[in-house]
Amino acid sequence: ALVTSGLVLWTGHRDGQREAAWSKASAKVASDLGVAEGTMSLSDETLSRVGDLPVDASLVQDVKDAQEAVINLTDDGIDGFSPSTKKNDATKVSTEVTEYTGEDFWGEVPTAGTYKANNALYRVDAAYKVLGQPESVMRDEDETQKLVDFSADLQDKVDLLGKATDALSAGIDEAELKVATQDYDSTLKTLTGTISDGEKVLADSEGKVTDNKVRKTLRDKLDAGIKLKDAEKPATASDLTKATKQMKDATQPIKDAQKAVTDAVQAKAEADALAAQQAAAEQAQAQTQQQSYSQN
Repeated sequence: ALVTSGLVLWTGHRDGQREAAWSKASAKVASDLGVAEGTMSLSDETLSRVGDLPVDASLVQDVKDAQEAVINLTDDGIDGFSPSTKKNDATKVSTEVTEYTGEDFWGEVPTAGTYKANNALYRVDAAYKVLGQPESVMRDEDETQKLVDFSADLQDKVDLLGKATDALSAGIDEAELKVATQDYDSTLKTLTGTISDGEKVLADSEGKVTDNKVRKTLRDKLDAGIKLKDAEKPATASDLTKATKQMKDATQPIKDAQKAVTDAVQAKAEADALAAQQAAAEQAQAQTQQQSYSQN
């Protein structure tokens, strides 16, 4: 009886250890699946940024190939898990990239968020839910090993996806900077030319308008444009885009003010010519009258 009792206790202890090992392995798979799904979502978002940008096509293909590898593994790999109902909430708060400062990303998966670790980008989504399994499965060491192997394989494939996504993101940043710089340079050239034209109109119009207020407006618009033209060139794509918009917004008002001055100069010239004609006509009439009086 004592032997039997001891055997039962030993068996129970062994089964408990096996169940604990299975639970640990399944929890790790559930966590890794959350990272895989989040990183897939992040890679999709990164691909959507490409658009018409001049990005190296191989960077795009690398991401798509890595995505396919993850999809193939998760579709064919393992049963007993389902996506968490909280995963969407987790994704909503995980868009800003944070540098991971821990020692083992997969060993201590951080809270929901987007991280950069070891030259790879990851998004941690909510862990999957572990579905209940019969004791026979939980106590089967082969089943536990399948979980361990699947987890290792999944981590490897998500690592490749994370690295490909990081490389593509860097390529997109480079392309965005290139396009923004070209647009900035072109807009700056246009603004510089517009300012030059405006300065000439302003100088040539001195003393040639009835109301100097119109020239004051042009001076103000030119000064605003010059301030933007002489500003330090931004270093980032977003700041370049902002500065470009400001220059574009400043260019048309200069042209409008320049036209107003030109129109004012023409109006004064026409008015002066008309006045001169009237004066000449009046003078001629006066001379005629004077001659008539003299003859009489």
